[in-house]
Amino acid sequence: MARWHIDKNGQLCRCMAIFRACPRKMHFDSEAEGQAYISKWDSNRMKYKSLINEDILEPKNRFVLPVSEFNDQSFFDGLNTDKDSFAIVLGEDDTRNGVYFMFRQKILNNEMAPEDLSRALDKIGTQQAGTDADKVLDRRDGQPNKGKTFKEIMDLRFEDGLKRVWTERRDITSIVLSFGYRASDKVLDDNTKIRIFTKEEAPKYDFDDFSKIEGTNNGEG
Repeated sequence: MARWHIDKNGQLCRCMAIFRACPRKMHFDSEAEGQAYISKWDSNRMKYKSLINEDILEPKNRFVLPVSEFNDQSFFDGLNTDKDSFAIVLGEDDTRNGVYFMFRQKILNNEMAPEDLSRALDKIGTQQAGTDADKVLDRRDGQPNKGKTFKEIMDLRFEDGLKRVWTERRDITSIVLSFGYRASDKVLDDNTKIRIFTKEEAPKYDFDDFSKIEGTNNGEG
């Protein structure tokens, strides 16, 4: 079956890789699908001219990109950014999905501390992450967690928790702040404004302190 990809010059071309894996990660099943992707990319560049050379406008990134991947680092002058910092284009609804998939990947890569998710769940008033994950495991194996590695189980539980945060809150800024980030805005031109999120130092979150999570007094009193 013919596949298409975008070459290093930004042109759509037929993928000729047969015996070895193609270095281009994104492929399209048809020329029309690939052209629609490029058209969307070009439309983003026309709309946000100050970001015309930045990958944040490529459709797959959903207007979300780590600060470290920007070509023009002057956008962040005066801001104390780090490896966890990322930016979104304000005014685009797809940033909500973009941040979700970024955080999900952080969980799968063990780049997000469990404390961060617990803190976010605490702020929306639930600590029941894992319930839906257990139901999935029940349906698939007949009994909870059978044949699963610890990492597979925890990935399912963390992803369930992440979905709960996104379900309870619609505003992407409030979602990100609940994970311990701070926000700063930067106006690049009359039509382009980005919001930069940077992780704040936070005290270690105590999973076992149920007085914090459930409002109890650890059985005392």
